[in-house]
Amino acid sequence: MKPADKSKSLCQALAAIVREKRLAAGLSLTKMEELADVSRQMISFVEKGSRAPSLVILAKIAQALNTLPSALLKEAERRCRFR
Repeated sequence: MKPADKSKSLCQALAAIVREKRLAAGLSLTKMEELADVSRQMISFVEKGSRAPSLVILAKIAQALNTLPSALLKEAERRCRFR
């Protein structure tokens, strides 16, 4: 797999994980926006995989989901077998 394809795969896995965790926590996009101090539009872009979050955005999202950024990335790596 090409490096660009691996990066896209990782972003798609991360997108799915963020959405799953937000929904499992019972958070609407509006509540997530409030907790993470990140716009609903950015959260939506991240969840759709259309934008890769910066480290700052990822940290804010992780905190709102009561997890660590590294845990989100580790799960994304596991799902897409990123190596």
